[in-house]
Amino acid sequence: MDLTSRPVTRRTLLRESVLGGAGLAGAYLLGCGDGGDEPGTTPVPTGAAEPTVRPPQGATGETLTWEQIAVSGSLPPPRKHHSLLLTDSGDLLLFGGQGEAGDLADLWRFDVAAGAWTEMAPAGPAARHGHNAEWDYINGRMLVFGGQQGSSFFNDTWQYDPVADAWAELAPAGPVPAARYGAASAFSAMDSGDTSEPYLPGLFLVTHGFTASGRFDDTWALDPTTDSWSEVIPIDEGVPLARCLIRGVWDTLRNRLMIFSGQSNEEPFIDDLWTLSNSRGWTDVLREPRPTARTFYSFEFDAARQQAILFGGNSANGVLGDLWQFHVQDEFWTQDEAQGTPPGARLGHDAAFNNETSTLFVFGGNDGSADLNDLWALRIEG
Repeated sequence: MDLTSRPVTRRTLLRESVLGGAGLAGAYLLGCGDGGDEPGTTPVPTGAAEPTVRPPQGATGETLTWEQIAVSGSLPPPRKHHSLLLTDSGDLLLFGGQGEAGDLADLWRFDVAAGAWTEMAPAGPAARHGHNAEWDYINGRMLVFGGQQGSSFFNDTWQYDPVADAWAELAPAGPVPAARYGAASAFSAMDSGDTSEPYLPGLFLVTHGFTASGRFDDTWALDPTTDSWSEVIPIDEGVPLARCLIRGVWDTLRNRLMIFSGQSNEEPFIDDLWTLSNSRGWTDVLREPRPTARTFYSFEFDAARQQAILFGGNSANGVLGDLWQFHVQDEFWTQDEAQGTPPGARLGHDAAFNNETSTLFVFGGNDGSADLNDLWALRIEG
């Protein structure tokens, strides 16, 4: 189905069309927004119990090792609620976020082989935090949507071409998502192991989020071949309740979008896992044990091992530094203990996963008292 040809209706999407990505986002309890992201600024329930520790590494024969990456030269300023993603060349791109001086509009490239950051200087989007950014592997560019600056929310869409070192604002024809921040996003993967679940590869998906008017439960898809947005309406009436401060990944095994946890109108922290697929619409994947309810975590997908990797975040019990994996083949969570010295607990960080080297990169965030600009790698072997 060509998503640009006509609106997607509740009864037709995901039945005759397709989804597809891998991906992330960043806020009050009406509430979800600007400045309400530090521990203690949102009322939280008391007495929440920590989950039982799962069988750690070794249950799947893997060795997980944390290491802080030694960086030469200049460093990006400390920040939270930024975006970090991996390019086709294996470099990292860091954009925007929120620092001590306010919202940021800077763009940095990290050369993994050289261990060095370089600030890029093309004119581009306004400063913002809590936006969505994904790597468009079809066109070799970074796509950026939405975010927040002060009391203003955005629904603009931008592309950054690293070859030309140039930003350009897209001008989609037709409807566009409402302005928001703290949404989840993903970009569809090119391949899949589930031939029974067809999809259109290469959609930039954005779902849920927040503005001062409230939280959203809608989902949108940008077709990068036409740079046009269409609303994604599931085949049934059930959708995850409106929420924000969430991340998304694309499950390459089952061809589905996955989102976890977040903050709703009723609860500052929720702990459900939802998937959106072509044939089944939204599905609540309730599994025990599972990670503590949280916001401002990182969430990435390891396509080789078919596992979603979750790290850190903010919870009713404070800032977290735990590491979890959701194994999509059999749909269960494990809490994993890695070798080496792990990063400190943090919220508002972002991560990117390199499937060729089986490495998770984590940058920045806030440890509960200060913003950070450290870079870490979680290396997975076995």
